[in-house]
Amino acid sequence: MNGFDDTTARTSGAQGPTGSDDGFEQLLRFRLHQLADHAPTTVRSIDEIRVEHLNRPSAAARRRGRHRRNAGIGATVAALLGAVGFTTVALTGAGTAGAASPEAAVAEFLDAAGDEDVLGMVDALDPTEVGVVRSGLQEARAEAVSADIVTESFSLDDLSGLDLSFTDLSFTAEPLVEGVTVVEVGGAVGWSLDPATFPAGSEVAELLGDGGAGSAALDEIELPSVVVAVERDGRWFVSGSYTVLEWLRQVNDLPAPTTVLPAVGAATPEQAATGFFGGLVGGDIEGAFAITPPGEGDAVRTYAPILAAELDGAMAGTWASGFDLALSDVGYTVEGDGARRWLTPTSFTITGTVPEPVRYDVFNPEMPTVIGAYDGTTFYVLPAGEPIPATVDGLEPVGFEGIPEEMTNYTLVDEQGNVEPLAPAPVSDGPDAIEIVRADGCTTVSGPGIESALGLPVGPVEEIDERYTFVGQTGYEQLDTDTWRICERTSSSPFREISLVAGAGVALELPSIEVVEVDGSWYVSPTGSTLGTVRSALAEVGNAGSLLDSEIGLVVLGTNRATLEAILVGAAPEGLSPACRALVVGEPMVTGLRDDITAAEARACALGTMRAMDGEFVEDPIAVTGTVPAAEVAPASTEPVPVPVDTGG
Repeated sequence: MNGFDDTTARTSGAQGPTGSDDGFEQLLRFRLHQLADHAPTTVRSIDEIRVEHLNRPSAAARRRGRHRRNAGIGATVAALLGAVGFTTVALTGAGTAGAASPEAAVAEFLDAAGDEDVLGMVDALDPTEVGVVRSGLQEARAEAVSADIVTESFSLDDLSGLDLSFTDLSFTAEPLVEGVTVVEVGGAVGWSLDPATFPAGSEVAELLGDGGAGSAALDEIELPSVVVAVERDGRWFVSGSYTVLEWLRQVNDLPAPTTVLPAVGAATPEQAATGFFGGLVGGDIEGAFAITPPGEGDAVRTYAPILAAELDGAMAGTWASGFDLALSDVGYTVEGDGARRWLTPTSFTITGTVPEPVRYDVFNPEMPTVIGAYDGTTFYVLPAGEPIPATVDGLEPVGFEGIPEEMTNYTLVDEQGNVEPLAPAPVSDGPDAIEIVRADGCTTVSGPGIESALGLPVGPVEEIDERYTFVGQTGYEQLDTDTWRICERTSSSPFREISLVAGAGVALELPSIEVVEVDGSWYVSPTGSTLGTVRSALAEVGNAGSLLDSEIGLVVLGTNRATLEAILVGAAPEGLSPACRALVVGEPMVTGLRDDITAAEARACALGTMRAMDGEFVEDPIAVTGTVPAAEVAPASTEPVPVPVDTGG
């Protein structure tokens, strides 16, 4: 059985929620999508040229002669490419000569996936994506086994315990840019999960419950039901990098790309890395992403102009207000001496200016003013420029619906009707200077700009009182009036390249990256850097002692110890949900978490309503849908809770 039925040419949409899944499958699908979002691009070297093995039967013959395993995945085409497709992209660089059309390339890829024929999936991939992914995934698998995320039986060419099937597939092709075509896939996907045979490590295994099965129309999945194919030497192959970036473009409703940036190489590995980081710090996204290699970097350079335009729009006001940073004096440690090398920044300096901090405790005559009553539900609104009165006598009260959507001044009125005055806004003296210096494992930040850029207070050491005790909890140490230092790791995200872009150049650390030499020039390898980051995050699990205590636990489990501590420490236990209350220690305020928390307990807390808005938590918990792992905790609400993520800046 090959997972295909009645392949026709019709269009299917790409929107809406997923079909019915159990709780674990929803989590698995979501986390795999997250990992897929960070798994772009390609590779180019001699040993990655596809070769057809004469002593190996064709993909079609292997599928015809193979007994279908009772295995698969509870996910969508997005998860297939982001997880099964991407994580099983093979231990061999062999492949066919491609397909005659984009639709045929996608059909071959999904046909192999429906048969769980990983080698067939490899046959359908872009030749420039195979080599770097192959070596990177071998290393990542070893780290995942070592970290007990999966067991030794986890095989990149024979994944058991998961099953996929596709039915009623249809394909509609639309050219994107020259040599690149988006193929919209219609039909349905079915999946099943067998925990007894899935090679999960101990912490992941306790979340699987009894497994389950489900199905969904491809136009109901979380990500667009499209796969992108690229043309190489007249033949067509599926491209994982183009597919992931096209998903992101469609999900964010961005315009289609029209141009591809030319690749711009550097003379040395260090110059390539510094050019890349310098572009990100200075807001030159096109300049940064142009330093990606021919072939492997094609997708990044295709979508870079779109991202640059979005950043320009989002940052226009900030740049106009004085945001201007530059990177210099970058030092590296270098691993490797071949065409691919791993660079870790050990020192750097960022200097420039940032806009003045926005003050909310002063009166800005250019903004309307909201006066909040002591009951928390009544407000009074004054138009911009109107002075704040001494009392609210004569003012018309409004509810929440009457509060303006734009930025406002805000003050309070007491029970007697007296309004707390606001001081006039200080006269602007232009943007604030800032300097960030990384050296000897620590980062020192200085200048008045640290207040707006990093939220650090500026003032005499003796005046930085208990109002700023949070600073000590984050690892910062005040050295002078406007100088602070931190020697702990400053990012809880295993994907700090993305954090650097989101942080608009304010970086306390720079991530390690891989560079590659092509035709005598050096470029940043997006695929190698991404897989290396994943590998490092997996290795960190062993150092942390458990998946829950690691940074990547936030991705795999949906939470981790650091995230739970950030939310729960300092709360009153009686204001927490039963599931969260079972995790904490300390009275009358939470001081920490139990040492022996299980992954299931952590998820029961994090995926429910964690805290009451005021007073004692009295809401009846709502049972999580699907199979709930056995644990001595109360079931939690399925209401999502925003999780703060440190962007490293």
